[in-house]
Amino acid sequence: MTSTPPAGTTGSHTSADLGFSQHLSQRLHRLVNRDGRINVQRSGRGLMDSVSYDRLLLMSWPRFFVLVTFSFILLNVIFGAAYLACGKQALALNGPDIKVSDVWRAFFFSVHTFATIGYGNIVAIGLPANLLVALEALVGLLAYAIATGLLFARFSRPLARIRFSRYAAIAPDAAGNSALEIRLANPTRTEMIQLKAGLLFSFFDNSLTPAARRFFPLSLEREAVAFMPLIWTLTHPIDKNSPLFGLDAARLNATRAEILLNMAGIDEVSAQSVYSRTSYTAADIVWNAKHSDIYIRDADSNLLGIDLSRFDEMIPLESRR
Repeated sequence: MTSTPPAGTTGSHTSADLGFSQHLSQRLHRLVNRDGRINVQRSGRGLMDSVSYDRLLLMSWPRFFVLVTFSFILLNVIFGAAYLACGKQALALNGPDIKVSDVWRAFFFSVHTFATIGYGNIVAIGLPANLLVALEALVGLLAYAIATGLLFARFSRPLARIRFSRYAAIAPDAAGNSALEIRLANPTRTEMIQLKAGLLFSFFDNSLTPAARRFFPLSLEREAVAFMPLIWTLTHPIDKNSPLFGLDAARLNATRAEILLNMAGIDEVSAQSVYSRTSYTAADIVWNAKHSDIYIRDADSNLLGIDLSRFDEMIPLESRR
């Protein structure tokens, strides 16, 4: 199938790929996943890349705690084996017998040394064992410093926890003209200020040689807000100057169209810039529908709020009241 440029886009595209490269633009159905990750895979990385600082910050909390636990056990197993290699007389009892095998005794002694607990019921005898104690004490101090620093960095790292609507909507606006609408909300108790949003329309154009994706900016009725205490609906008017003018769901699907959304703002607590992104494919766009009204007002305090449990609800225009 040969795809021609959408109406209103002739000569107006901003770039051939915007940094995605021709290979990425040509092969992928989706450039950006819903969670904001670029849809690529990086192979051939070394071990240090797998435990790099940025990866340790970005991995999930369960994976982080599993990694810390595994590293703790592995280091104590290594040092425990080293104590065993020093001979049976390297570790001597200095109190009640804990009645475990030599292997477990060496492991527990390593844990006591690594964590600077020092119960004193087991002591190192001889130069090799005491040198190991000194080395393990240094490794333990460095390991705890690194783990503590990572915990602090993960807790203190500002995040744009913006919630994007599950679907984008295309429906008539207040003036009766068609418009693309995407709803955003800040579900956290912290505030974000000076928010800016940008939309890009991407589609696969077989009329180019070689065939490649094209990118067009989508103008917004409001590109920035001072703060977003409740919700913000991004609205792109679909007029004759819009790249979406004259398109339908079948055309968007045939050209592998994708709408890329980039957000930037300032976290009020940390005063640092934060960023977030997502994308919408043709399957994520609901035609002739509106986002449901989720505003609520407390009867006692008269404060206005939103019901996030209905954040992704869509209402067809035929049933809208």
